[in-house]
Amino acid sequence: MTENMNWENEWWYSWGKEIVENDSTIWEKKKFKPLDGYWITVDGGKLLAKVVENENVPKDAVIERAVWDHEHCGICLKKISEHDGDQHEGYTGEGKWVCPECFEKYISPKRKNSN
Repeated sequence: MTENMNWENEWWYSWGKEIVENDSTIWEKKKFKPLDGYWITVDGGKLLAKVVENENVPKDAVIERAVWDHEHCGICLKKISEHDGDQHEGYTGEGKWVCPECFEKYISPKRKNSN
């Protein structure tokens, strides 16, 4: 891939393409902070899910404070967290995260061109 290629010609995960194509998302630049999560038993194993405002937590779930300690950019999968060596901030909207590089490369120019 070259820097001069437009986003439609680059390789994408289907969910990354959906993030870029969704013009209705309201993006907010934020520093990542760990979130509470909950553990549930599924098929004899443990599954972690994050606590989301206005969503019900299963009755048998065990809540753990600040256990959801990272997200991934929905386009390039870069890790976004408070940990050393990770991206510490990004753009978030509709429960998704995008790193600043992908936001500036794919989302910001597309929005400027649509105005």
